[in-house]
Amino acid sequence: MAYDDDIVAESLPNTPGMEIASVQVPAPLVTLDVEQQVLAMEKAVRFMPRMIKARNQVIRMCTFAEDWTRFGEGDKAKACLCAAGAMRIMDKGNFPIRFYEVKSRKEPISDADGGPTGYRYVFEGYASLDTRTVYALGQFSTRDALFGKKSGSFRDIKEINESYIRQAAHTYFKGNAIKDLLGLKGIPWKEFEALTRDAGQDPAAASKVSHATGKQGGTTGTDRDKQNELQAILVGLAETNKVIKAQEMDGKIAQVIEPVGNELADFACRQKDPMLTVAQASLRSLTTFSGKDGIVQGTTDFARPKGKQLEITLRVAKELIAKEPAD
Repeated sequence: MAYDDDIVAESLPNTPGMEIASVQVPAPLVTLDVEQQVLAMEKAVRFMPRMIKARNQVIRMCTFAEDWTRFGEGDKAKACLCAAGAMRIMDKGNFPIRFYEVKSRKEPISDADGGPTGYRYVFEGYASLDTRTVYALGQFSTRDALFGKKSGSFRDIKEINESYIRQAAHTYFKGNAIKDLLGLKGIPWKEFEALTRDAGQDPAAASKVSHATGKQGGTTGTDRDKQNELQAILVGLAETNKVIKAQEMDGKIAQVIEPVGNELADFACRQKDPMLTVAQASLRSLTTFSGKDGIVQGTTDFARPKGKQLEITLRVAKELIAKEPAD
């Protein structure tokens, strides 16, 4: 893939997929008198409802609930869009975003604890939409779990496909810039719920990052323990570059373990937590079943399986992994 000034930019923090505030490019200093300032503010207020309406239409038409992650609890909860969702908006929305002065570099990294050395790719540049311009940065390294680990240990640097690392950094670079320019960061959770329901989607399909404790939604302590165990098992499987897939055989669903293919790997590396994304793909396959009206797709939310379904899902996962030959 060619990388030049026509590619999109993204702001990215030290950890891939997490958001940071973008740095605005300083505009030439223009002095306005008080009346001009008031007129500019009044104009912005008049157009704000239309801007919010347009943003909401973009969310409904171009993203899926699975593209979002919930951060926090209660009134403080926010919905954050993944890079893949932002890129889909860019592709479908045909927004006149201009990207320029885009540069990439490869940097060596080392482990202070004596681990293997590696490298990271960093992309940076500017993205603009109408009069708004952002500076954007994206990075991904050989120490990130999706491509850098296997069975919980870091891979030898020779085993890692360098083009995957570069592409992942480029993807993160693109996603956050699009989110920043279109105002798609930190959507209040209640507003996100309403938007996704209007689009006929289930907001519960969004993944969740929470540090809260206590019982919620009727889940028992035993269920939570099993949900955590299931997630740990499937993340561990993902770290071996394998995923559980659902196959239809004679009208029935059978689960098998296969290597993570290029398509899933490419999608996962665009997400906030690539290993969790692969684990969620395994969970979807494990919870997919054949119903009376056809195939019913499973869930990617580890909090959804409960009771008997959770017990069966966990048992099947353990049985499949137990049959796998050791690497």
